[in-house]
Amino acid sequence: MSTAATGTRPGGVTLVAVLAIISGALEVIFGLVFLVNADNVLESLVRTGHTTGELQTIGVITLALGVITLLLAWGLLRGSNVARIIIGIVAMMRLISAGLGLILLWGAWSYWWSALFTGLIAFLILYLLFFEEEAARWFAKRD
Repeated sequence: MSTAATGTRPGGVTLVAVLAIISGALEVIFGLVFLVNADNVLESLVRTGHTTGELQTIGVITLALGVITLLLAWGLLRGSNVARIIIGIVAMMRLISAGLGLILLWGAWSYWWSALFTGLIAFLILYLLFFEEEAARWFAKRD
């Protein structure tokens, strides 16, 4: 019997939600570090030319994105099609930027591998949420 027939969440959807939870939690942590500890972070990033205020702004934005990511993950676990679509749009943008990175960063291997990894994760997210048959049936049942 399929997961869609039994009403249980497909494993791929759970995997994407868990990855989103991990990502959101890390964004919240990094956002707080940048926000609360901007002076110490600035010392280790001297070469970037950023001010304490800029790093605190980055902290606020990162913290907000982390909270949004956690809310989307929660929505995904509950079967929200809106969360699925928003996560899909973000994954598509990451896939496109990773593709550009693979072209533009050829030769800068540490960045190139990062772009490749980002692209593979984005592709996996898109596949699991939109092309995996059980997930498609599970989300369709929730409309």
